[in-house]
Amino acid sequence: MAEEFSIVVPVYNRAGLICRCLDSIKAQTYRPLHLVVVDNASTDETLRVVTQWGQENARGQLRMSILEERQPGAAAARNCGLRAVTSDKLCFFDSDDAMRPELAETAMHTFADNPDADIVLWQSRLNTLRGVSCQLKWASANYMDNHIVHSVLRTQGYAVRRKFLNDAGAWNPAMLVWDDWELGVRLLLRNPRIVPVPRVLADVYAQEKSITGTSFSPKAGEWELALKRTSECIADSDHPRKRHLLNMVDYRRVILAAHYRREGNAAAAQTLLTHTYANTLATPFQRFVLSLCYRYTSLGGRGASYFAAPLL
Repeated sequence: MAEEFSIVVPVYNRAGLICRCLDSIKAQTYRPLHLVVVDNASTDETLRVVTQWGQENARGQLRMSILEERQPGAAAARNCGLRAVTSDKLCFFDSDDAMRPELAETAMHTFADNPDADIVLWQSRLNTLRGVSCQLKWASANYMDNHIVHSVLRTQGYAVRRKFLNDAGAWNPAMLVWDDWELGVRLLLRNPRIVPVPRVLADVYAQEKSITGTSFSPKAGEWELALKRTSECIADSDHPRKRHLLNMVDYRRVILAAHYRREGNAAAAQTLLTHTYANTLATPFQRFVLSLCYRYTSLGGRGASYFAAPLL
């Protein structure tokens, strides 16, 4: 018999969207599948819609578990779903998005061809609110730097061995934003064997009402918590490029401050900049590079990491 592959989907108030995601999972060319949907205390009809979909579609080699998690946050819901997984390999997926039909099959075949792999990484395509489609940043090397800047280990972008994920501490329920980014750093600090698949296997659909939203200021303080926790994990590690990685997290801090500035939240921008410059391990020249990144980005520039990363 083929090995089971598990898919964990947290959901909150997505009654009108969740079926697109569930239908894309049903359309997977691989079986057997274990679909775990975790309702995170939705206040709309999400739980009823998910339950009805399961009654109509979950059968045979597509088994389904429907769980409820009252603690707020996608990370808590994902941990709840993770506890229900019994398979060796799994992925997490967002309720807004859709899988290409060959996602699970490609992941499992890649694991089979690479028995020492801990993570299988694939490409994703973003569909924006303006109707524009573009490929999200991806990496086939230098994973840590690319992840710190571009979040390449995004929720819908990889599959992982369950033991490897649990050994890294799974999801941090204190993270209400950037939880996949923070987890990705912890996974990469364990030096995983990653096999990249240069194919688009997931479609991401931007939503105005989502965890990340369309601006940063409404959740000022929550982003900083993810940055703080990530810096602590790197500082406690024995990574050979620890200082560089901490500087890269500081780069992400100044970019966040620049976004605050562009949104008109000068107070949050200055608070974050002051904290960053007071605690950074960067050299005077690297501080100058960080300040240039802040100014360039606050004026609307993009892609500051391309010149900053080699200098940090």
